[in-house]
Amino acid sequence: MEAEVIGVIVSGSRCRGIEKAGSDLDVVLEYKGNVREDAFFDILHEDGMEIGGVKVDINPITEGKTGTLESYLPAVEEYLSQKQIEREKRKSVKENIKQKSEKAKEFTHVKKEKQKFHIR
Repeated sequence: MEAEVIGVIVSGSRCRGIEKAGSDLDVVLEYKGNVREDAFFDILHEDGMEIGGVKVDINPITEGKTGTLESYLPAVEEYLSQKQIEREKRKSVKENIKQKSEKAKEFTHVKKEKQKFHIR
């Protein structure tokens, strides 16, 4: 197997601070060589790699198949931006539901207290 590393970059949700529990660390590796991307991926993941308990996912790319780092990364950044927007929307909806639930509980409590007062 021949592979000359052209460039490496750490990417993904962990770089943006939007990772979930169990998210891996994404590394993109651009190379030139006589090994196919999928075969190189399999070789790189045979033993499983971790750093500080975080799984490392190395994605080898070539100019001829997936593209260069320069052409590949804008699509990754766009994808991550969309994921971040979606996550913020979900978080906002969850917070809104939580606030409404708390107001409903408070209203129910106040209503019960008023009923107690009128009963006596």
